[in-house]
Amino acid sequence: MAYYRPSIIKVNSPDFLSGADLRLSDQGREPLEVQYERIENRERMANGRMRSKYIDDKRTFSLSWTMLPSKTLVNGSNVIMDGGASAADLKAFHESVYNEFTISVYADDRSELLSGAQVLDPEEVFGTYTVFFDSFSMTINKRGRDFDFYDVEMTLEEA
Repeated sequence: MAYYRPSIIKVNSPDFLSGADLRLSDQGREPLEVQYERIENRERMANGRMRSKYIDDKRTFSLSWTMLPSKTLVNGSNVIMDGGASAADLKAFHESVYNEFTISVYADDRSELLSGAQVLDPEEVFGTYTVFFDSFSMTINKRGRDFDFYDVEMTLEEA
């Protein structure tokens, strides 16, 4: 039985291609790092005990690719094996989106893993988040005959 799993992240903004989803490639992608920042108000009481008023958890998503092709297609053939976004696609998305946008992260949900249930849905959404670009950088790694290879890094901060 073939089991297809989509790339780990899709991004979407009405400012890019009339709101079409952009599927980020897993080719050359480093591990997705998710950092959590707990927003709370801590205060020590007169009796020495600490009290905390929890507000929310905010996430920061760090993504990077090594040797990501600059183009998706060359002479009608896919250069990116999973058909995801090329370095040029990521640059175009970054240059057209100035406000918040949506990301969908696809991964096994921890609650499913703890319950012992097997996740069979390839579109299992770990979470959908509204984010802003915190940083974005591209480095030309190697020049090729038909396309270049880029190293791309971006950090997204939850709104």
